[in-house]
Amino acid sequence: MNKLNQIPSYQKGMPYKPIYETDFLDELKVNWGEEWGIKSAFGKIRKIMVYRPGEEQKDPLIAKDYQLFNLPEGPTDLAKLQEQHDNFVAILKAEG
Repeated sequence: MNKLNQIPSYQKGMPYKPIYETDFLDELKVNWGEEWGIKSAFGKIRKIMVYRPGEEQKDPLIAKDYQLFNLPEGPTDLAKLQEQHDNFVAILKAEG
């Protein structure tokens, strides 16, 4: 099957639809291989994707102006951030 035909808003010979005309939910299965999301705030979480913060938190550009990057207290404490992340992941795993 032609991969272009898998794009929900693709029409041969036509320009791509503006982003506001393409529903985010329509593209989930195409991009991620399955549908996902929530139906309510009270349902059980079945699958979650997380990213452990890394060295990107120490970007030299951020150090030039912490306020610009919404860091009024200065640089991020990477070790503390990773510890908090690891604790959060442990809680999620404990919940099944």
